[in-house]
Amino acid sequence: MNDSWQERDVQLPLLLGELRLGALHLRGLVVNHGLHPRLDLEVPELPPSAEVAVIRSHPLSSVFPEYAGPTPAFRYVPDRYHRCYVNLQQTLADYLKKFTSKSRYTLLKKVRRFHAASGGRIVMQEFTRPDEMDRFLSLARQISAKTYQERLLHAGIPDGPTFVEEMLTLAARGAVRAYTLFLHDHPVAYMYCAAMEAGDLMYRFVGHDPDYGRLSPGVVLQYLALERLFAEQRFAFLDFAEGTGMHKVFFSTGSLACADVYYFRDTLRYRTLVGLHAALRYTSRTASAFSEVLGIKRELKRFLREGTAAIVPSGKKRTGFLPQHADAELAGEHLETSLRSKTG
Repeated sequence: MNDSWQERDVQLPLLLGELRLGALHLRGLVVNHGLHPRLDLEVPELPPSAEVAVIRSHPLSSVFPEYAGPTPAFRYVPDRYHRCYVNLQQTLADYLKKFTSKSRYTLLKKVRRFHAASGGRIVMQEFTRPDEMDRFLSLARQISAKTYQERLLHAGIPDGPTFVEEMLTLAARGAVRAYTLFLHDHPVAYMYCAAMEAGDLMYRFVGHDPDYGRLSPGVVLQYLALERLFAEQRFAFLDFAEGTGMHKVFFSTGSLACADVYYFRDTLRYRTLVGLHAALRYTSRTASAFSEVLGIKRELKRFLREGTAAIVPSGKKRTGFLPQHADAELAGEHLETSLRSKTG
């Protein structure tokens, strides 16, 4: 087997919009292209212990490779997306020039507002060494337990032995950059990044305490972390990994059009599983499109993330939806400008 392929657990999430219904758990061979795709990659024959071969972030600009095994297999491509990144090989001042004047002003205004709320001194701790990981994970778990990523998507920062062992191994190599933002000694946001391969720092887990959302702690922490990374000049890129959220689009300096490519054994069982997964994805996209047309998609997302209190505050009657969060306005303006520049 090619050394770039690793045998590991694979999850095909079952999503209805942003609501995670569960996942298909499979054992597979996985390779991740990241920001540096290998276009000569071959898909090996599946060993008896594996159910699927998965290529993460295969560039859409190149042809999908064929399955090399003698037994039949079929290809499934459920996800197409842009993999966003930040080029760290520049100064912070040069980086800030990428924003429109309005977005740059709004971003720095959020930092100043948090500075004022903190009594004139922002406290952010950086964790890099193995002996610091327990402290970071304890703080991050306090925050993560409150986030919608953990409540709805089960995607908060893990604390199981496998993850902890990996984190300590990476930290021993100097490959971890983890951050926690505080407000009056209370942790309000965290960010965990690790250099998994090729020297690029990968953005892996992030979250903020929703009780402090009005102060945009996630945006503030992202800015302060980037400030550190630009000053350090250790890593070439901050890789935002799979998925294209407005937050990633806003902070990124570029992106790659990618797809996750799955190769299953051609059996009735796997054809059925993939068919059900594809049907659920179609249903989810259709529902999302209808909610967009009706103008309620944004508020449905807020309802799922924040609960009914986001729609109807306790003890108050409200006839319409609340306005979107200020951070969404910040990212949305940049996304609209970015799309206009690509489409003319």
